[in-house]
Amino acid sequence: MSKIGLIVSREFNQRVRKKSFILTTILTPLLLVGLMVAPALVMQLRSDQVKRIAVVDRSGIVGDKLQGDRETVFVPADRSEERLREDKDEFYGYLVIGPDVLADPSDVRLYTHEASTLDLDGAIAERIGQILEVEKLKAYAIDDLPQIMQSVKTDVTLQAFRIDEAGGDRASSSVLSMVSAYVFGFLIYMFVFMYGAMVMQGVVEEKSSKVLEIIV
Repeated sequence: MSKIGLIVSREFNQRVRKKSFILTTILTPLLLVGLMVAPALVMQLRSDQVKRIAVVDRSGIVGDKLQGDRETVFVPADRSEERLREDKDEFYGYLVIGPDVLADPSDVRLYTHEASTLDLDGAIAERIGQILEVEKLKAYAIDDLPQIMQSVKTDVTLQAFRIDEAGGDRASSSVLSMVSAYVFGFLIYMFVFMYGAMVMQGVVEEKSSKVLEIIV
């Protein structure tokens, strides 16, 4: 048997046939996937809980028009901000709308007792923005403004298709492509890292034991 064959045979028997190698190869990907999925599951469970948010409307034009959904409920504040800061059990947080929010839309602040989410922040900002748009349009004294706004509102649904080599097309999902690329890229990185570490460990052991020099 050639020298390279002896080295490969020795490393194979020393590394690959060990139970620790097999268990590590199987369990490490599962563990890493679990670490990626667990935060998403926790956020999903948290999002299922109804969030009660007290509204301190100093403008007088937003609070009564602010509509919630199945995850968020807006309640007019009936106490001071100091007490709202202490009501961790009753309210998820409180929303402060400035007195001149029409002229300064950035004068809107959300205080929460735990870390807020991008979805919640974006949803609240979007709803307040829609209310302010309607209020600004009212200044033009347009008759039947709500009906006009509803009739011109248009939701566009984009359907993506990918052209194949035969000239045909099929439905395509950019989200699926992005997720697949991320997952496969992560797996490649993980395997290169794992087996690189094993190679490094083998080199270190050889430097200390000189086994291959004896075999060769």
